[in-house]
Amino acid sequence: MASNINDFCRFCMKNMRISGVLGHCTTLFDKNKKPPSIPDRLMHVGLEIKRRPGKSNRVCRGCVSTLSGVEKYLPLYWRWVENEKDDESCARESSTNSEKRNREPTPSKTPRALKRFCHKATSPGINNVRRSINAAINKQVCDTEESKIVEHINNRKWVAAAKFIMNHKDLTQEVKNTILSLLENECKTICNPNNNFILWRSSPEDLKSFSFDKLESDLQRLSPLLFSIFATICQNSSPVICAASAIALRGRQPRLSAFAHYLNCVLLYGGAKKAVFDRLSKLAITTAHTNAIGKQKELANTCGASLFLLKRLNESFLTLETERHRNVGLREDNKAMSPSHKPGLIPTGVFLSTEELQLSEEELECSEEKATEEENIISVLLPESQPTPPNTYSIIMDNLDFFMHAHHQSTLHSNRSIHWIHHIAVKDRIPTHHLANDLPLLDLQQYNLTMSLPGHETQTNMRREFIVLGSRILTQYVAVFKSFRNVVVHHIPHQYSEEMAQPSTDYPLGLIFKNENKTSDLSEVLQNIQHKYTPKGPDGVSKILVGGDRLTEANCRNIQHAFADGNTNEERLEGMVFKFEDWHAIRVLFEIHYKVFFSCKSGKDHGTLCANMTKLRYVSCYE
Repeated sequence: MASNINDFCRFCMKNMRISGVLGHCTTLFDKNKKPPSIPDRLMHVGLEIKRRPGKSNRVCRGCVSTLSGVEKYLPLYWRWVENEKDDESCARESSTNSEKRNREPTPSKTPRALKRFCHKATSPGINNVRRSINAAINKQVCDTEESKIVEHINNRKWVAAAKFIMNHKDLTQEVKNTILSLLENECKTICNPNNNFILWRSSPEDLKSFSFDKLESDLQRLSPLLFSIFATICQNSSPVICAASAIALRGRQPRLSAFAHYLNCVLLYGGAKKAVFDRLSKLAITTAHTNAIGKQKELANTCGASLFLLKRLNESFLTLETERHRNVGLREDNKAMSPSHKPGLIPTGVFLSTEELQLSEEELECSEEKATEEENIISVLLPESQPTPPNTYSIIMDNLDFFMHAHHQSTLHSNRSIHWIHHIAVKDRIPTHHLANDLPLLDLQQYNLTMSLPGHETQTNMRREFIVLGSRILTQYVAVFKSFRNVVVHHIPHQYSEEMAQPSTDYPLGLIFKNENKTSDLSEVLQNIQHKYTPKGPDGVSKILVGGDRLTEANCRNIQHAFADGNTNEERLEGMVFKFEDWHAIRVLFEIHYKVFFSCKSGKDHGTLCANMTKLRYVSCYE
């Protein structure tokens, strides 16, 4: 079979087809390859090649490596050439100077007497010489595009010079190449993990503190050129700049995935399926679905860290309080055992003057020393600065019920009814450590029934609150008074108004894959909650509130009664006080009220709920 000329290398004529397979070669005139191509590289070193008949269009890898070596050492070669040129110019100047020294001396000036017979030529003058030189320069140079650029640069007109440079065909390409090289260097700087770029940090703690402001500051710090390019494209919109740059950089370095995990959380919260992640991960927008679920589990494991810290603070406070009460009891016992309580001595409760006691100076000095020693002992046992009580918290849980329909039902694959438990912890705004747990506020013998009946002060407070409630209703539902909506009191002031105006601090604790309708599952859930979240002091577990709907509260109380025969308060599940949540009760109340009293068919019956709503034109219930 006749051999093809393209099977051989263009330079070394090596046969590149081995065993019928063409390999270890590259095409010279392939337009699909990224610049610079091999012909461009050869043109840079001084060799111009063209497509010719009888010449191969391929080159082997060895010749390409040789070209790379030539390009590597070509700057060194040109440096040598420049050095030789400098040496030749120096030698030429020295030879010129020596010729001037060896030249014959200049003849003497014309005698003054003969000058009047000589023809006097007119001198052109310095200004005329300058004009002629500038005209010659302008005639030779200023007709080209480069002259305008040089002229503006010489006059320090940078804006005009830049415009002419960008209009120049060859200079524009060189400027673009320079900008691209600067952009490449900035991208390498960002992709270096040692520069502490925010997109490198994808741990759960770092993702919690992720923000667009930090990303924008890092972009301005590490890559100002890249940031300016995206700012121009996105019209200086900060979130769009951060999102576009993060996606673009992850296409270059897949490990810059902090923003991708941020988008994963948004998509998972919105209920995106696996197919969404499969498509977006190929576009470098998100990670794969497996990585997204794994990161969600890592974040879930860190959700209770702040709550566990609050639990340890409560346990430390309980220990200190127990030690303080123990020291107070020890002090009281020491007072009871002191000589002042012995018969025949003056009790400490009777305050007498020094003259009435008639004590000698020695006895006074001894009593003062003894008092000083007792004060020192008390200061050691009971420090003056009591520890600040930490915030308490409560556990709120509710059932999560949903139904999974099977597309193809069978004996092994049928419809499923899922019942899980979702629980969170909420920090209490008002501390309750100042309230006693073992003593009532008032003794039963001192209690009077009139304390519970509404008096004049109670009625005054109720009247003031009813005025506030009435003003809200009038400005909300009566059109004439709606202009006064902004001046009414929306929150009745009380002792803890500032604390209750703050947003709630909650700690998500995740799902418990148990069914609260099953006794065994609910008992395991309550034991787990008490073991993980209830503070433990020297006297056993402390009590926290556990809330839910009425059915949850009833089931939890039944479980607690079933464990009432335990030996310790922990075994009896006494670390939890169950309550029902008000919002759930109010919602159920409105649902019952709506079902009982509202009917769309009673719109014509006066006095009914539907007729009154129609008369008041209150149609939000229908929407």
